[in-house]
Amino acid sequence: FDVWRIVLRRKNIIFITTSIFVFAAVAFVLIKAPVYRVEAMLMVVSEANQPLSTSSLASQLSGLAMLSGARLGYSDLREEALATLRSREFLENFIDQERILPVLFPSKWDDERKQWDVDDPSEVPTLAAGYEAFKSNILEVIEDRNGVSVIIRIDTHSRDKAAEWANRLVRQVNDRLRQRSIAEAQKSIEYLNAELEKTSIVELQQAIYDLLEQQVQKVMLANVREEFAFRVVD
Repeated sequence: FDVWRIVLRRKNIIFITTSIFVFAAVAFVLIKAPVYRVEAMLMVVSEANQPLSTSSLASQLSGLAMLSGARLGYSDLREEALATLRSREFLENFIDQERILPVLFPSKWDDERKQWDVDDPSEVPTLAAGYEAFKSNILEVIEDRNGVSVIIRIDTHSRDKAAEWANRLVRQVNDRLRQRSIAEAQKSIEYLNAELEKTSIVELQQAIYDLLEQQVQKVMLANVREEFAFRVVD
């Protein structure tokens, strides 16, 4: 009985307090920006580094091929592409190029003046902090259990930005691995040409020519294939 008497005496306070909490909860739901999710399903371009068939002697020159950087057999780009996509250096560079730090730390960014709103310059978010935030809150890389496909998932408050970042991530991974492959092949060509001048043995010369042909083809394929490592399938 005493409890109900207290409740009745303070019913106005209870009503007001409850109303405030309900209003705050509704306002939070209405004000909070929605999070959009974009997923891109990727396939690894397995033939990206597949070489020409080489002569039996060239195949036996594994030591020479290793020294030159030539890849005699099929090399799956999957692990290299995934490692690049998740690497700190690559993602920090992407965050910097795309100016993503203000999106990751909106409370510290003055959008009207287009500058950081902090009392101390040391409070300006770094690329290292951006990498951690991007990896934790924005980007998720999901590998298929069968090793067939890879899914890139982007969560952000802008649907357009989510799609744009997903496409640009794939494009930049492809560009980076393409340039790396071309550089490796060109270095191999230089080395093999130098070795070619050192020998007068016809069979050995032919084997080196086969390795050179393989590397030239590698450069040609890299230059014409836009989707060098990842191909977007969905």
